[in-house]
Amino acid sequence: MKRALKRGDVINVNSVLEHSSVTNTGFGSSLNAFGEVEIDASYIKSNGESGALSGLQSFSPTQELFRIYKEINELYKKQPNLTRPLSLHCSGLQKYMDIDVDDHLGSAKAKEIWMGYSGRQDQYPVEGAISDTIGSIVINSNDTTLATTSGGNFFKLPGRIGCAGIVGAAIYYEKIGDLEISCMCSGNGEQIIKYSLAQLIVTNVHLMDEGKYGPQLEKLLIGKDKDLYCGFVIVLKKSDGRIHLLYGHTTETFYFGTRVNDSTSVVLSCAEKEGKFTFGEYKLQ
Repeated sequence: MKRALKRGDVINVNSVLEHSSVTNTGFGSSLNAFGEVEIDASYIKSNGESGALSGLQSFSPTQELFRIYKEINELYKKQPNLTRPLSLHCSGLQKYMDIDVDDHLGSAKAKEIWMGYSGRQDQYPVEGAISDTIGSIVINSNDTTLATTSGGNFFKLPGRIGCAGIVGAAIYYEKIGDLEISCMCSGNGEQIIKYSLAQLIVTNVHLMDEGKYGPQLEKLLIGKDKDLYCGFVIVLKKSDGRIHLLYGHTTETFYFGTRVNDSTSVVLSCAEKEGKFTFGEYKLQ
C-alpha cells in the first residue's frame, strides 16, 4: 500500500495492489468452482462517466477496464442513437473485441486451497480466505476518479458478478450542492449489492451532522442489516478545498491509506469486538 500511494493515478495505484499475491484481484485472485479467475471491476469519474466489467482475467484489471471502455467510448461516438453500455461480462465481449487473458493469475496458495477443498467446498475455512476488494479514489484539482477490482469469493459460481462489478455497490460518487462525496466499500459482496451500499452511504451522509458522523452512519447501516459485514471509506471534498475522510467497518480489520501532496499514511483499523461498528475520521486538507 505504501508503494501504491507513491503512484499518481488510479491505474498505477491499483496496479501495485493487483500485482500482489496478498490481495484478491489480479495475481492471487480467489478461484471459482472450476478453479478459474473471474475478476470484477468498475470505475466512476466526476464528469459522469462510469463503467463495469465482470469476468476479467487480467494481471492488471484496472488498466484493462479503462482500455476496454476507451474502445467502447470511441465505438459509441459513431453510434449516437445507441446508449453506451454501463455493465458488461467479458465472456460475451471477447467475441467482439480483443480482451487480455492471463492464464497465470492463480497464486500457489490459491491453487493449493482450490485443490485441497475442490468438491467439498462446504468444509472450506472461509475465515482464512483473502476476499477483500481493492479500490482507489484519486482527487485532483479538476476531477475525481474511483476504481475498484476484486476476484470475489472462493468457489463462487462461474459467472457470479460481485460488488466490484456493479456501479453503486462497491463505489459511488456524487456532487451534492458544493460537496463532492466519494465512497468505496468492501466486505460481504452480496450484502453490499443488496443495499447498493456505496450509493446508500453517499446519498445519506450529506444529511448528517458534522461531528456526529459515526453514530449516524452506524444507525443507517445497522438499521439496514444488524449482521452487515463491511468496511467503507468516504471522502468529502468541499468547495473551499477542505477534504474530510471518514471510515468505518464491522469487519475484524480494515486497511486504507492516504496521500496528500507528498505526505502518505497507511492505517490498519482493528475492531475492538467482533461485529462491533468501528469508526474514525481524518481532516486531510
